[in-house]
Amino acid sequence: MLINYVVEGNSDKGAVLALLKATGHQPAHSFVKRGYAQLDKHTPGYARAAELDPSTGWLVLRDSDGACPVELRARLSTPTVPSFFYRVACTMTEAWLLGDADGISEYFSIPRRAIPREPEALVHAKRTLLSLVHEYAPRELKEEFVSTLGTQVRMGPLFADHLTEFGRDHWDIDAARQHCPSLQRAWLRLTAAASSSTAR
Repeated sequence: MLINYVVEGNSDKGAVLALLKATGHQPAHSFVKRGYAQLDKHTPGYARAAELDPSTGWLVLRDSDGACPVELRARLSTPTVPSFFYRVACTMTEAWLLGDADGISEYFSIPRRAIPREPEALVHAKRTLLSLVHEYAPRELKEEFVSTLGTQVRMGPLFADHLTEFGRDHWDIDAARQHCPSLQRAWLRLTAAASSSTAR
């Protein structure tokens, strides 16, 4: 199935592309909403679009940011449409990427032992990843991925580019979903939809 996908930021795109490929779908158009407020505002419209044209799916990926995924979905009041997929990454997409500890270790030159074993239990997975890269990565990669302000680590100029490349080209989603229950649920939902579409 062709699927349009909607994300909060550019850094989420690589993970979504890998997820669609792994579950037997093809990406159509991408929509980057620059945060959850705009994403939430337009999500009911994406559900209606899927209802009007079920031949093309819509995938909306939102970070939970500590909120309950069930409550987030309940607030949307969207119709139940087979080609509309609303998925919540607990607590954010970076947790999904950290689920592939071997891949993160190799790409960013971070010791395997330093990578958390339960990424969805992290309070802020993005900050954890930034801190790990700041501490361990080679200088050039560090300067591209991380910026610092005093003792704070922030996203660097090529943060989104590197996460997109890692997610799209290096991320082992099968390894990651063993450690990320919300990713596993998204994978199962999209895989079932692909099977259903093929059967028709």
